[in-house]
Amino acid sequence: MKQPRVTLWLLRAILVVHAIAVMAQPLMAGFYLSGDVDAMNVHSPIGSTLWMISMVQIVIALLYWRFGGGQVYPVVVTLGLFVAEFLQMVLGQTRSMTMHIVLGSAIVTTVLMFTGWSFTAAARVARPAKQAEPVG
Repeated sequence: MKQPRVTLWLLRAILVVHAIAVMAQPLMAGFYLSGDVDAMNVHSPIGSTLWMISMVQIVIALLYWRFGGGQVYPVVVTLGLFVAEFLQMVLGQTRSMTMHIVLGSAIVTTVLMFTGWSFTAAARVARPAKQAEPVG
């Protein structure tokens, strides 16, 4: 089975964009809590964009898995991130800060670990080829 190459680089690129956006969130929240009310003018639009980044990432993860020969793991994780980031946006808009902070921490951790994984040898491993079932 072929190893994912182009699709892995696409996955890495979207993950780096995702990681940068995700890391900006607690930074902007911290500025806001320190008294810089204008920081919310950055925090809010980034938060509204994160789940859209996940939608693009779903497409790339599907390409990595289906056509690149990669593992299905990135598709599953990205689907989870999409749901979590959409919920995170709703929690932020409804000012449910307890859950917003906890879920935000989980999202940041997941995206950073996922991005790190994409640059390891494990990300280059092709999924096992399907074995033909014996006839008879």
